[in-house]
Amino acid sequence: MKNIRVMIVDSNVTARRQLASLLATKPELEILGSAANPKIALLKIPLLRPDILILDVSDPRTIGVEGLDMIKKNHKNLPIIVFSVGLHKGSMASLDVLFLGADDYVSKPDNEGDKEAMNDAINDLVSKIKAIVVSKKTSPAADQEILPKLMDLKRFHMNKNVDIIVIGASTGGPKVLTNILEKLPENFSVPVLIVQHMLANFTSHFVQSLNRRTKIEVREGVSGAPVNAAHVWIAPGDRHMRLRVEDGEVKIQLDQTMAENSCRPAVDVLFRSCAEIYGANVLGIILTGMGQDGKSGAAKIRQKGGAIFAQDKNSSVVWGMPGLVVKEGLADGVMNPEEITEVLLKDIHQTSKVYGV
Repeated sequence: MKNIRVMIVDSNVTARRQLASLLATKPELEILGSAANPKIALLKIPLLRPDILILDVSDPRTIGVEGLDMIKKNHKNLPIIVFSVGLHKGSMASLDVLFLGADDYVSKPDNEGDKEAMNDAINDLVSKIKAIVVSKKTSPAADQEILPKLMDLKRFHMNKNVDIIVIGASTGGPKVLTNILEKLPENFSVPVLIVQHMLANFTSHFVQSLNRRTKIEVREGVSGAPVNAAHVWIAPGDRHMRLRVEDGEVKIQLDQTMAENSCRPAVDVLFRSCAEIYGANVLGIILTGMGQDGKSGAAKIRQKGGAIFAQDKNSSVVWGMPGLVVKEGLADGVMNPEEITEVLLKDIHQTSKVYGV
C-alpha cells in the first residue's frame, strides 16, 4: 500500500521525470506531482498535500538554496530532503542546506546516466524518506498512551542547580542546535557539551558555521581542554568525547574506543561521564535523531539525580532518540526547541551559581 506522498522539485524536466519514475517503483511511495522551481511548488503544496518534498537546489536560476528557505518559511512542518549534485558528506554545501532547514540530504550523482551510482543514491533517498515520514506518522493510539504524561512534562520548570548541560542530536540536529545556541548570551553561565552525529572533518565546518551565528563561543572538542562556562564544545567526528577530573579540574578527553549504538561520537559516552562527575547537577537534552543513542546515558543521569529534556515529536525531524527516552520514562520535560531555550535562559542562566564541580 502506498502511504508516503512525495512531491519533486527540480528545474530539469528530464531529471524530474527520471526521479519520479525511479521512486514510483517503490511500493510505499506515491509520487503526487512535481514543480520546476520553489515558487511553483508553493502554489502546488496546499493542493497536493505531500508528506515530504524532494528538492534540487543546484541550479541558481531557480533560486537555489534560497528556495529551500522560502519553502521552509511557508511550510515549516513539511519535511524536505535536498537531492542535488555536490552534497558530499563533510562539504560546506551539505552543511548549508541543513542550516537552512533541510531535514536531510542525498548527493545526486554527477553523471545521472551512471545507473549504479543512481541506484545507490535512490536507495539512500528512499531510506531517508521512510525514516523521516514514518517517524512523524506513528499511530495515534501509540501517542495516546503517553499523551497525559507529555502534557505534564510540557509544564516543566527547572528547580535544581545545573553545573553542566550535555546535548545529543542526530538527524535534523544542526538546524535545531543552531536555533538554540544562537540565543545563548556570550556569558552563558554553564558549559555546554554536544554530540551531534557527524563524520570526521564535518564537525570543524559545523563549528565554523555556528560561530558565525552565535554570541557564545563554540569550539571543537580537544583532549586536555578545561571545561569552563561560556563555552560550547562539539565532539569531533569519529571521536568519543567524555570528561575526566585531573588535578581537581574537569577536562575533555577524546578517544577512538569502540563505537556505541553504531556511533562514534556517541551520546551515551558523554552523558555517562558527565553523570559520574557532576551527579545531580547535570541537565541532559536529547534532540531529534534516529536510533537509540542517548537512552542509556539518560538513564545514568537520572540515576544520579540529574534531569533530562527530550525534544517533542512535532518539532523533531525523526522522533527516534527523544521518543525512546520519553517512552522509557526518562524525560523530565518534553518540549520544542523554543521552550527548551526558554528554560536555559530563564531557569538556568539567570539563576545559576558560579560554575564549579
